[in-house]
Amino acid sequence: MTGLECLARILSGDEKAALGDIIKRRAAELGIPKPLDGALEKFWGYASEMGRHLREGRVSSREEAELLLSVVAAFVVYLLQKHSPREK
Repeated sequence: MTGLECLARILSGDEKAALGDIIKRRAAELGIPKPLDGALEKFWGYASEMGRHLREGRVSSREEAELLLSVVAAFVVYLLQKHSPREK
């Protein structure tokens, strides 16, 4: 998720914003259509809650971690393709 956040910062030109803020303010500019922007925001919230703000007794399952990794990887590939120069 941090890699996606770094990419979104670069693409948006907002080097200090959190991914959640970038999604809220600049999803359309980045080429993330509705309702995928909302889905990505939910994944960001989940990762933030379960990965960064840990609480005793709350652990993500391996399946959840792999799901999140797969979704985030797909968003990274999508954004890289969307913002790459295309051959003519």
